[in-house]
Amino acid sequence: MSDCSKIYYPNRAVASFAMRAIASRDEARDLKGRAGVYFCTPCKGWHLTSKSGTQIAPWEKARNKS
Repeated sequence: MSDCSKIYYPNRAVASFAMRAIASRDEARDLKGRAGVYFCTPCKGWHLTSKSGTQIAPWEKARNKS
């Protein structure tokens, strides 16, 4: 893990779970917004973002090209 200033999640599943929990909580407060998760190359972890969707990790992109 590097000196990344964002909250570190060890994998996409854990980050997605956290994102859904936050979205569920925010839905109860009637907040609307998009959210997603992405892989951070410097810290080799996953983070949350306000952009929708999920980024594909670099190793999965390479595997899909084969």
